[in-house]
Amino acid sequence: EANRSRVEERMGLVRGALEIGPRTPFECLPALAGIAEPEPLALNWVLTETLCYLRRLEVSGVVERIEGAEPTRWQLA
Repeated sequence: EANRSRVEERMGLVRGALEIGPRTPFECLPALAGIAEPEPLALNWVLTETLCYLRRLEVSGVVERIEGAEPTRWQLA
Protein backbone atom coordinates (compact mmCIF):
# COMPACT_ATOMS: atom_id res chain seq x y z
CA GLU A 1 0.00 0.00 0.00
CA ALA A 2 2.86 2.38 0.81
CA ASN A 3 4.36 1.77 -2.64
CA ARG A 4 1.04 2.54 -4.35
CA SER A 5 0.70 5.74 -2.36
CA ARG A 6 4.21 6.80 -3.35
CA VAL A 7 3.52 6.10 -7.03
CA GLU A 8 0.28 8.12 -6.87
CA GLU A 9 2.16 10.96 -5.21
CA ARG A 10 4.87 10.96 -7.88
CA MET A 11 2.32 10.78 -10.71
CA GLY A 12 0.72 13.83 -9.13
CA LEU A 13 4.04 15.67 -9.40
CA VAL A 14 4.19 14.94 -13.13
CA ARG A 15 0.56 16.00 -13.54
CA GLY A 16 1.33 19.17 -11.61
CA ALA A 17 4.19 19.98 -13.98
CA LEU A 18 1.65 20.01 -16.82
CA GLU A 19 -0.60 22.51 -15.07
CA ILE A 20 1.60 25.34 -16.34
CA GLY A 21 1.16 24.13 -19.91
CA PRO A 22 2.34 21.49 -22.36
CA ARG A 23 5.68 19.92 -21.46
CA THR A 24 8.15 17.38 -22.78
CA PRO A 25 9.07 14.53 -20.44
CA PHE A 26 12.45 16.21 -19.95
CA GLU A 27 10.74 19.45 -18.87
CA CYS A 28 8.79 17.47 -16.24
CA LEU A 29 11.99 16.12 -14.65
CA PRO A 30 12.61 18.92 -12.12
CA ALA A 31 9.14 18.46 -10.62
CA LEU A 32 9.72 14.74 -10.16
CA ALA A 33 13.40 14.84 -9.21
CA GLY A 34 13.00 17.79 -6.86
CA ILE A 35 16.07 19.48 -8.37
CA ALA A 36 16.65 21.46 -11.56
CA GLU A 37 19.41 19.25 -12.96
CA PRO A 38 19.66 15.64 -11.76
CA GLU A 39 23.00 13.84 -11.95
CA PRO A 40 23.50 11.90 -15.21
CA LEU A 41 22.85 8.51 -13.64
CA ALA A 42 19.70 9.74 -11.89
CA LEU A 43 18.62 11.51 -15.08
CA ASN A 44 18.16 8.18 -16.88
CA TRP A 45 16.10 6.75 -14.04
CA VAL A 46 13.91 9.83 -13.56
CA LEU A 47 13.31 10.20 -17.30
CA THR A 48 12.19 6.57 -17.54
CA GLU A 49 9.96 7.04 -14.49
CA THR A 50 8.48 10.23 -15.99
CA LEU A 51 7.68 8.48 -19.27
CA CYS A 52 5.95 5.65 -17.38
CA TYR A 53 3.82 8.10 -15.41
CA LEU A 54 2.94 10.10 -18.52
CA ARG A 55 1.82 6.91 -20.25
CA ARG A 56 -0.27 5.84 -17.26
CA LEU A 57 -1.86 9.29 -17.04
CA GLU A 58 -2.50 9.19 -20.80
CA VAL A 59 -4.22 5.79 -20.61
CA SER A 60 -6.31 7.12 -17.69
CA GLY A 61 -7.41 10.12 -19.79
CA VAL A 62 -5.78 12.66 -17.46
CA VAL A 63 -3.21 13.86 -19.98
CA GLU A 64 -2.89 13.67 -23.74
CA ARG A 65 0.01 13.60 -26.11
CA ILE A 66 0.01 16.54 -28.51
CA GLU A 67 -0.05 15.03 -31.98
CA GLY A 68 2.62 16.33 -34.32
CA ALA A 69 4.56 18.14 -31.62
CA GLU A 70 8.31 17.84 -32.04
CA PRO A 71 9.69 17.04 -29.57
CA THR A 72 6.76 15.09 -28.16
CA ARG A 73 4.80 17.04 -25.55
CA TRP A 74 1.93 16.19 -23.21
CA GLN A 75 -0.81 18.42 -21.83
CA LEU A 76 -3.69 18.02 -19.40
CA ALA A 77 -6.71 16.50 -21.09
